[in-house]
Amino acid sequence: FAKDLISRLNNKDTECKVPKGYVSNVLTWKSRRGLGYSRVLMAALEGIARRWGCDDIRLHVDADEVSGKIARGLYWSLGYEAVPDRGNSQVGYEWMGPSMANRGLYLVEGVPLLYLRKSLNEEDSML
Repeated sequence: FAKDLISRLNNKDTECKVPKGYVSNVLTWKSRRGLGYSRVLMAALEGIARRWGCDDIRLHVDADEVSGKIARGLYWSLGYEAVPDRGNSQVGYEWMGPSMANRGLYLVEGVPLLYLRKSLNEEDSML
């Protein structure tokens, strides 16, 4: 309710914009990994985003083959998909080739990250 009210107050038009869901810095202690806590956290975050009226939820994840492997596996298994670069970014990705840019690989402050998205619409999830 509060999120909807705030978004209506901030909107200069009479039409209400759809809020944008973004997840940042979901972490679990190393000793607690593999016990399902991340899945529970993500389910809760997705539920909050749905309640706030978000159509989808997005996040960045470590693109490194070693340090980002577990987190990427979690997000892929939860139905997140890469958001490819459509040529709108200000940074050139020629060095990585078009295949990586099409997989959602971006540089954020010099760190390679994958940009992922998951639809929160029931119809989209069933496709």
